[in-house]
Amino acid sequence: FYGYKFKGVYTNKEATIASGADGKPIVGPNGQIIYMRFNYPGTDYTFQPGDAMYEDINHDGNINYMDVVYLGNSNPKLSGGFGPSVSWKNLKISTFFSFRYGYDVINGTKMNTTNMIGFDNQSTAVLSRWKKEGDVTDMPRALIAGGYNYLGSDRYVEDASYIRFRTITARYNVDKKVVAKLKMKSLSGYITAENLFTFTNYLG
Repeated sequence: FYGYKFKGVYTNKEATIASGADGKPIVGPNGQIIYMRFNYPGTDYTFQPGDAMYEDINHDGNINYMDVVYLGNSNPKLSGGFGPSVSWKNLKISTFFSFRYGYDVINGTKMNTTNMIGFDNQSTAVLSRWKKEGDVTDMPRALIAGGYNYLGSDRYVEDASYIRFRTITARYNVDKKVVAKLKMKSLSGYITAENLFTFTNYLG
């Protein structure tokens, strides 16, 4: 995955002033203050208080393709499973766990329910959005059909590594003496439960 590095929300107008690699404000040729912009061909937007803040990688005061960086990989570094079993007399209990490690996922649900650019239902998380200058939050302001608070960034990339308790099976083998009386070679019954629970930090 590639995109922008999300740095939070511009708390006020002063926070939108562009700064160079030395941390000092960038000054225009006529001494004017330079504010952060989102500038692509056909697009020239000046960030406002409450907007999402993206990292200016090359410190030029402009968020564009030069600021796109590596964010993660959906190919797990390790995946597999294991399944311990126990037996007691005629009863056998078998389990199976599956896992993926080093596994990033784009949380599409979060993208759709926190963008606040349309009229679709939104998550209750947006109740903590920026509303006025001085608000400190990681949720940008609501801006219908405008702004760039929804750009692809690490805000939506999450570590989806997990261990899942996939199945547990209890099998009972009927005693051989009973089976013989029924004139059968074998008889057993089992019950299986699937996808009992998953341990993960992924929010989607």
